[in-house]
Amino acid sequence: MTRRRAGAIAFVLAVFTSACSGSDQGAPLLTTTTDVGVDGPIDVPGFVDPVFEQVDCPEQIARDGLACGLVELLLDRHDVAAGTIDISIATLAGADGAGAAVAVLQGGPGGASTDLAAWVPRQPFTQVFIDQRGTGFASIDLDCPEYEEVLPQLLSLPRTEVDLASEAALAACADRLGDEPLLHYADSGHHADDVMTVMLGLGHVDEWYAYGVSYGTTIAMELLRERRPGLSGVVLDGVYPLWLDLDRAVADSAQASIDAVSEACAASVVCSSTTDDFAALLDRTVAQLDARSMMVPVAGGDSGFGLDVTVRLDGRRLAELTFLLLYSESNIARLPAAIAGVEAGDAEAAHWLAATGSRTLASSYRANDEGVYFAVQCSERVGRATGIDPVLDGFAGAIVSVPLAQSCTSWPVIPRTTLGPVSSSTPVLLLSGSFDPITPPAYAQDVADSLTNSTVVTQVGRSHGIWIGNGCIQGIVAAFIDGDGKTPRTDCADEPVTVDWSEPG
Repeated sequence: MTRRRAGAIAFVLAVFTSACSGSDQGAPLLTTTTDVGVDGPIDVPGFVDPVFEQVDCPEQIARDGLACGLVELLLDRHDVAAGTIDISIATLAGADGAGAAVAVLQGGPGGASTDLAAWVPRQPFTQVFIDQRGTGFASIDLDCPEYEEVLPQLLSLPRTEVDLASEAALAACADRLGDEPLLHYADSGHHADDVMTVMLGLGHVDEWYAYGVSYGTTIAMELLRERRPGLSGVVLDGVYPLWLDLDRAVADSAQASIDAVSEACAASVVCSSTTDDFAALLDRTVAQLDARSMMVPVAGGDSGFGLDVTVRLDGRRLAELTFLLLYSESNIARLPAAIAGVEAGDAEAAHWLAATGSRTLASSYRANDEGVYFAVQCSERVGRATGIDPVLDGFAGAIVSVPLAQSCTSWPVIPRTTLGPVSSSTPVLLLSGSFDPITPPAYAQDVADSLTNSTVVTQVGRSHGIWIGNGCIQGIVAAFIDGDGKTPRTDCADEPVTVDWSEPG
């Protein structure tokens, strides 16, 4: 079963409170005031001061200078009677020791922003990693271990059995979570309210920014839909609009990525010696494996699951793994040669693709909580899904195999009317990579059309989520925030990033 993830990249100044200020739990949660909390009333309907508790950071994200906390806030700020929940956050002080704070919002849906806190480099500005409801280390976990337990087995099953086993595992998770009220409040609007509540509660009343990657950009766009005190600018990295038809959009964006890779490959002497038309090669290989699949054994140390698996490399599985590998620029550099090898029956090429793809698959699903994914998609996007295009074949036709409406039948989530494009005069910086398989540059331009103060940056040779790993883009983001949202110089991004085409291995 192919899921429509936006990726799982795909990323508070003084003592905490009198109760926590004497603790030795590590760095204090950073605020702009001497105490956590808002000094005076906040002019936002339904706003209630959140309650913060500093806790030890989970071992997997702990690092010098990082502080972690739980935040109790309203389940719905427009309905106090609905009660409260807690979400998890982490903070990392800026290298400059001053300046604005930036809310960092992970993708998914279902990704925990605090996972990014383990490795995202320290920036000039303070970073506040705010988890989506039901993720991270808060008390309510909307993950689906039922699905993740069967995932390694799915790699070896015939296609019809894969769909049945996937649906059964996800239905079991939906049934277990069925009485959890949070499922009905884990949408993009509530996630955006949480971001505002945390930032204001930490004292960032006069100035703060939001950075979102992939689905995190959807949350950031919801921040722009209404007045948010202190919000001075937004960075959208891999733009994922709320109004997409996921049954059709994923196939289109994936094919656009393949076409961009194919064009870059044709322009390279090294890559074009492997194939003169990567897109056509991929379509041929999908058809070839649909006619006769390959069984590729992958040892536990290479699979990402910690156990031996056998990958049934049929056409649809090849397309799915290729799609996942398109998120990584280093993997893109090896894809044309790998696909050419698979077409020729080369066992080493098939093993590289199966092993690298299964590791990427394992890390992707560990990074996202499926309950949050379906809570968001089945409430916000199912009404716009029009069904799989029956005309598509080849790579694009193999990417999405189960309509979103069918995937949502087991989930007790009420579809709601999805709002359209966001109009705002708040400064917005939109970032895209030319190879991005899920949030192509065209989405950024579509969103920018209704924003009156926006800057669009596309970097050729990059893929999904381009902020980290490139000094040019990090500098643009830092200048945008340091310059109070003024348009920074972006000419360094005009230089394409060189693709180091190579053989798999």
